[in-house]
Amino acid sequence: MPLEDRICPKCHLRAVEDEYHFMLTCPLYIDIWERLLKNTINKKPAIKQLDQKEQLVWLLNSQNREVILAVADYVYKTTRMILVSNSKMVYIYAIL
Repeated sequence: MPLEDRICPKCHLRAVEDEYHFMLTCPLYIDIWERLLKNTINKKPAIKQLDQKEQLVWLLNSQNREVILAVADYVYKTTRMILVSNSKMVYIYAIL
């Protein structure tokens, strides 16, 4: 599916559902994102000074075990929300 056709079905922004939107800007997940940042701030206090794209790059490239687990927890929690709320999405996420 072309990137421009991947519109987020979960929010009103009509944004392309890419990694950036999924992790940082989708309003459905903002509370979970803020917890992720709070849990990783002690690993890199300067993360608060980074812009959102830099935060995402740092989180996805971190070699720190606790940060990796925090990101995995974010993905688990947000994917679980999708699975529970939209049975059509179950198939898509089950094959990933």
